Amino acid sequence: MPSLSTPPVSIDGFTLEPIQVGDQVTVRLVGNADMSVTTKLGPYLDKLHAESLTLGVKRMTFDIRELYFLTSSSLKCFATMLAAVAKLDAAKRYRVRFLANSNLHWQRRSLEALRCVAQDVIEIETSVA
Repeated sequence: MPSLSTPPVSIDGFTLEPIQVGDQVTVRLVGNADMSVTTKLGPYLDKLHAESLTLGVKRMTFDIRELYFLTSSSLKCFATMLAAVAKLDAAKRYRVRFLANSNLHWQRRSLEALRCVAQDVIEIETSVA
């Protein structure tokens, strides 16, 4: 199987690192996704989504357990990506899982809002990081 070519990102106190294992991609987000991140996050998620379709990814996991802040504009980037996944034919659709930190209360509220965008696509797992 071809591998993911989307590179990691590091911007002032924020890192995003995608790792592919077979037909699964895990994207680890660490730090603070402030406004300087938002302008790059949307295009990055668009590219990651397109490449995942090409590679036949079955599940994409976003590990946000060490993501301490996310602007509403960045949250909208995830909503846009989830809406795109939800619109796909069932045969092309992949599952999107979020690993959240139960100590970061904003994550639960934000992820529940995302669930409204793509109920049939999203999974949320919460644990203490």
